[in-house]
Amino acid sequence: MPKAAESSAATPIAKETAKKIANPQGSKPKASRSPLTEEILAEAFAKPMKRSRTPMTYRIGILLAAIVMVALVAIYLSLIALSCYGVYYHFANHAGILEMRVGGRIKVLLFLVYASPIVIGPIIIFFLIKPLLARPAKLERTRSLTRKGEPLLFSFVDSVCKSVGAPRPKRIDIDCDVNASAGFRRGLVSFLGKDLVLTIGLPLVAGLSLREFGGVLAHEFGHFAQGAGMRLSYLVRAISHWFLRVVYERDQWDESLEAATEDLDIRLVWIVWLAQLGVTLSRGILWVLMQIGMLVSGLLLRQMEFDADRYETKFAGHKAFASTSRKMRLLGLSSQLADAQIMEHLGDRRLVEDLPGLILVNAKTITPEMSANIQRQSDDEQTGWFDSHPSDKDRIAASKRLGDEGIFQLERPAKELLTDFKGQSIATTWNLYMGTFGPGVPKEALVSAAAFARASKSQWNS
Repeated sequence: MPKAAESSAATPIAKETAKKIANPQGSKPKASRSPLTEEILAEAFAKPMKRSRTPMTYRIGILLAAIVMVALVAIYLSLIALSCYGVYYHFANHAGILEMRVGGRIKVLLFLVYASPIVIGPIIIFFLIKPLLARPAKLERTRSLTRKGEPLLFSFVDSVCKSVGAPRPKRIDIDCDVNASAGFRRGLVSFLGKDLVLTIGLPLVAGLSLREFGGVLAHEFGHFAQGAGMRLSYLVRAISHWFLRVVYERDQWDESLEAATEDLDIRLVWIVWLAQLGVTLSRGILWVLMQIGMLVSGLLLRQMEFDADRYETKFAGHKAFASTSRKMRLLGLSSQLADAQIMEHLGDRRLVEDLPGLILVNAKTITPEMSANIQRQSDDEQTGWFDSHPSDKDRIAASKRLGDEGIFQLERPAKELLTDFKGQSIATTWNLYMGTFGPGVPKEALVSAAAFARASKSQWNS
């Protein structure tokens, strides 16, 4: 971490943020309270949320962005078709080169001139088609919750969806990321329906209050409050991510093409060089398409985030929106430190038993000076043309302009929604290890979050 500046102008905010992460309910740590119940939640949701109509310009923007993204895919497919036609045309119309009456060496040269496009063309076409045929990466192991096992959480999520006007998720998964997301449960198969899955990062549950956590969920479901817009935006996101994979994905086929230059005869290696050049040029064209797509989708996706932020602000209020943004940034940095600590102990065959717990331990050790420095970095952040999300500074300012106090005011720890938060946190961490390292991880290698943090050399730098 960069060294904190000498100025203490932002220290009060920093102290408040660090204090709230350590004690998200905002009350005295030793104070006792009655358990959270569905009746308490129902009372907190008594006030309806006034929904604002999505501007027509925004809807038109989504439609135009989707048209542009589909057009870019059409250009990509046209490039493949043009390459196929070019190889066929050369094969069918230039065979006369082989019938020319010339000497031996010239005849060999003419044969190579004729045969090279027939060899190089299919190689380029293969590398263009490969991303269409490639299987998606293996999905990580997921841990799904049940309505019977976690009735409070499901009731809370249902109430948020009702307030926002979004469909309820068919499934709720949990993981160890500092994030929450809602999406189509089966991808394009669920595209025309309302089959959603909600994924909740347990570090958010550990570090946020119910009000803040509910705001995060309102934001995520805000993306799905508009039927047509929801599907068009999904299409834009999917095509944008697909172009990234097309341009940057590399596998053993790419390595084999490079290795071929080392094994072929010098008289034939130039064909492979030309094939590599063709693949590079084709990917260069795709890179241009990707940049256009990122520019168009970036403009749209940033507006989508602002639109979802309005739902979060109307649900939790602009002050909770600002505190949530600060906490998520600090929790994200704490997660990066936790990753470094885990990598540090891999050689010792030791792992933390509770990764969300370790992230929260790290968050509590952030000094007010470090927190103030992080806040200044956030305040200086600028939104780029290709960014899919606006800067925190711009989002907080937009939320503040709404001036909404929010319909949900309950300031209890979000982890009260789970019947056994620590147990779920440990089980989810174990799930992560099984998906990352396989079933060979010995349970005796697991160390508590506090002990793991104390034993780690990786700590916050001043």
